[in-house]
Amino acid sequence: MSALESCSNDYSSAYAHVFEITLEEHFDYRSIQQFRKLSTDKMQESVQVLVDMRATRYIDSSGIALLHCLRHWIRSPEVSVELLNCSAELRQILPLSKLHASISLR
Repeated sequence: MSALESCSNDYSSAYAHVFEITLEEHFDYRSIQQFRKLSTDKMQESVQVLVDMRATRYIDSSGIALLHCLRHWIRSPEVSVELLNCSAELRQILPLSKLHASISLR
């Protein structure tokens, strides 16, 4: 099973270009290559990057590191990065990683 259900669902509106990533149940060391490939020009052109974690039930230290790297791969500080639909368990774990300093939880 791959780490990502869909590599991206990018869409434009009259106001913003949004790049969306949908993660699967496990986001771990096996996700590194596929997730890294998402650092594309489309992501760089976006004003908002959304990571939908609705299906994610397990994340290891590699997955957390990838989320930290995501902020660095997006070179512009004006681009907002948000994690969506985190489970209660993930909401308890993610603040321990200090991820909230650069990525919003919604």
